[in-house]
Amino acid sequence: MDEKLTNGNNFSLEKRMYKREKFEKIITYSTSLANHTFCYPADYKMLMLEGKAIDISYGGLGMITSFELEPGKVLLLNDIEGQDVGIVKSSHMIGSDSYRVGIAFS
Repeated sequence: MDEKLTNGNNFSLEKRMYKREKFEKIITYSTSLANHTFCYPADYKMLMLEGKAIDISYGGLGMITSFELEPGKVLLLNDIEGQDVGIVKSSHMIGSDSYRVGIAFS
């Protein structure tokens, strides 16, 4: 776990299990309008969306997207080698039409 120094004291402020690295790439991902589920009916339509990855670790990905994604939302990741599914862990509005999203690989 990463640790940071604050005023000379060692506090475990960074609660990530894996070190993040800068990673800039336009990625496509899919999700549904359904809530928090891996199982979709056969005729259910998925949304194909795009985001800009900004950092990556063994356990997850940070990205900027224009689509609001709620924590718990399941994403099908199309452009991340070795990682097909992610779960939204955090989402914060950072502009009038952009969100900073934290995704855990599943």
